[in-house]
Amino acid sequence: MALLLIIFISTVFLLFLILGSKDNAQPKTESSKPYLKEIKTSPEVDEAETLRVKVRKLKEDNLALAEELKTAKNNEVLAREETIKIKGWLEKDRSLEESLKKELYELKEKLLKKDKEFDEEFSLSLILKKELSEYKQKRESLEADKRENSEKLRILEAQNANLKEELKDCTRSLAEFKKEKQESQWVSKKEYDELKAKLNQRSDEAKEQG
Repeated sequence: MALLLIIFISTVFLLFLILGSKDNAQPKTESSKPYLKEIKTSPEVDEAETLRVKVRKLKEDNLALAEELKTAKNNEVLAREETIKIKGWLEKDRSLEESLKKELYELKEKLLKKDKEFDEEFSLSLILKKELSEYKQKRESLEADKRENSEKLRILEAQNANLKEELKDCTRSLAEFKKEKQESQWVSKKEYDELKAKLNQRSDEAKEQG
């Protein structure tokens, strides 16, 4: 908001300089016909009104661009939160995997002990082997889920990196636009439309990724 206020004050100051320079550039001459003097100053009034309209339009454009930049930053925050959430899931999966490994080890030791102690109890051995097979299937399923989540995380991190780069480009373009506007107080409609379209595109892409 402070930056917009500075831009507005600079614009108004430039407007007064332009009007003042035009008054100084045209020497005042006495005339016996007042209506001629009124006709000569009329174009200056029109030009001042035109400049005021341009200043108001530039202020509206600045507010719109600032809002688009705010939306892009919010989308970046959402993408970062989603990344943290997936990392939490992966940490939970790793803890579960360690727990299953421990259970498998304990079950294997138990199976070996039972085989030595109760060779005659063949049925019990079959039951334990079945449990071991089920635990192995759980482990394989968990590892498959882990690989899938890791790939999702890699893709999300790449998208997040691209989003950050695009946000930097948009921020840089906005800064250049503001700088050019402060220097010239005017920008072509074509350049403005191109910049606005680019910001809209980046904002839409960020929403889709978020």
